[in-house]
Amino acid sequence: MDFVAFLRGANVGGARVFKPAAFALKLCVGNIGAAGTFVARKRSSAAAVKKEFASALPFETEILVSTAAEIAALVKRDPFRKLPAGAKPVVTILAAKPKSVCDFPFDRPAGPKWEVRLFEIDGAFVPGCYRVFGKLGHYPNEIVEKVLGVPATTRGWPTFLKIHSRLQSG
Repeated sequence: MDFVAFLRGANVGGARVFKPAAFALKLCVGNIGAAGTFVARKRSSAAAVKKEFASALPFETEILVSTAAEIAALVKRDPFRKLPAGAKPVVTILAAKPKSVCDFPFDRPAGPKWEVRLFEIDGAFVPGCYRVFGKLGHYPNEIVEKVLGVPATTRGWPTFLKIHSRLQSG
């Protein structure tokens, strides 16, 4: 089975720094970008992927794993067809079932000058978007973690499209 592994907080702000390309070669996985996103083909289970990655990483972090089918379903559904003007689409991956819920769409801050909008919870995915007015005051990942009460990691929608393309190309 094919899986996608997302590392939480890797290569962000000088913390948990590593070389994803070298790590990918070591584990014979595909590397997508610098933030710790990998396509792991022909693995037996999500638990096996987590164990393999945890033993090879030079630091401890959350390793969130999705199946290729989950990624394909999200891309097929395309939650960003009606994206607000000027907004950048992102998907946050949850490490566990949310401890709390909110009404969707959820804006932070509330009102017409929102910076982060969360659309929904779709399994382990929280599609949303953000807008920048000068300096970014809120980041989608911090909002999701605070509102839903679980660790998470966020990637841009273009990353998900790259992942899907890589999975489709074999």
